[in-house]
Amino acid sequence: MTARDEALAALMRAGYGSDGAIRLCDRVEADASAVTRRAILGDDLNPSRLVLDGQAYRRLADDVLATMANPDRWDLDGAEEWILARYVQHIAAQLTLASEFRVPLPDGLGGGYGELVVQRESTGSDRWAVTNGAVTGLKAWVYPVGWQHVARVGRDVAFAHDLDDALELAEAVARIEAERLDARIAADRAGGTS
Repeated sequence: MTARDEALAALMRAGYGSDGAIRLCDRVEADASAVTRRAILGDDLNPSRLVLDGQAYRRLADDVLATMANPDRWDLDGAEEWILARYVQHIAAQLTLASEFRVPLPDGLGGGYGELVVQRESTGSDRWAVTNGAVTGLKAWVYPVGWQHVARVGRDVAFAHDLDDALELAEAVARIEAERLDARIAADRAGGTS
């Protein structure tokens, strides 16, 4: 007998009708689920670290589903939110180890040569920048100006993004840089240089 069945039986013995007992059990389960959800995810005003790190889940959804034995049938021991939260916790733990992501330039006349680096400001920081990845003379993409030396604009200006925003910006900058590279290659070819 499940805890719900026991509660329903006790409520029926206490004089609740079957409809009232079922509604009360449903409400208790919903409240317990909300408490668990709040404990894991926080709330709208105070999202948990899990939610902030879990932004990456949207990018990894297909990979997460591929790890499940049967993604169309959730385990019977937990609700979908609980199972997803466990996957997100695992992914978020792995993301805390990352200090940079490399975003390749799209294929073009240059053959896809080049990449941008989405770089974390420091270990444990949640601030990221889109950089050229240079060891010395590091430049970051600062909207709307473009590439700026980090030493000139300061780390607060350069590392101004959360991870999700930095990755989206890197994709846009990669397209811009690929177009610039293609234009230079086309101009060189038109001028007779190789």
